[in-house]
Amino acid sequence: MVEKLIGRADQNLLDRLGQQALHLAAERGSEKIVSLLLKGADLNVQCIYDEQTVLHRAAWGGSKAVVMLLWEKSDPNVPDKDKKTALHIAAEKGYTSVVKLLLEKAEPNIQDLMKQTALHLAAYNGHEAVVKLLLEEGAELESNDTSGRTPLLWAAENGHEAMVKLLLKKGANLESKGSSGRTPLLWAAERGHEAVMELLLEKSAELESMDTDGLTPFSWAIENGHEVAAKLLLEKGAKMDYLYRPSVS
Repeated sequence: MVEKLIGRADQNLLDRLGQQALHLAAERGSEKIVSLLLKGADLNVQCIYDEQTVLHRAAWGGSKAVVMLLWEKSDPNVPDKDKKTALHIAAEKGYTSVVKLLLEKAEPNIQDLMKQTALHLAAYNGHEAVVKLLLEEGAELESNDTSGRTPLLWAAENGHEAMVKLLLKKGANLESKGSSGRTPLLWAAERGHEAVMELLLEKSAELESMDTDGLTPFSWAIENGHEVAAKLLLEKGAKMDYLYRPSVS
């Protein structure tokens, strides 16, 4: 029945959002439906409201089988309205097998609207296997997004200990700073991520590094009530200076 209906339909007919039936089937991971709709479909059509192609939607769905059906005839580097490619989406979701397939054609260092690469998004969400794949294919460790943050800074801020360890092993800058001047240790202390702090301190992270407000890791730990983090910093030799955020005149 489905085959008959599809056979009679115009595969390139768009709904009010500018979507083909193929967009919807790809996002839902419907391999059989996608294979039927492929005949005569234009894979480069972008939806009106988000400018996503069928490959973008397949990346959202996370089905490697569906991505494989689309992969050869699709351009994986086409950006949507947020300048994200299918690789950005798969990396953010942590779909390792989809990322691996896309990387055969995709450029790993394309930046989205926030200047984030697929590596930023994978590190932010703690997807270690994806990060390893991206680094193997030449992803840039020190790429800065609009906030000046590198993948390591995002991993430290979000408390992903294993991710921080991996990025440091691959050569990430221990003292990298975003536009706020915060190092990975400052971010970890501000969030109270003691395990990440321990790891960074073992690597000799600067205890007294100050951000643009003049606050140190100890200052941030105290300000946000992270007593264990503050105690850890004191044990490592931190000074009890700059306890509070400077007042704004």
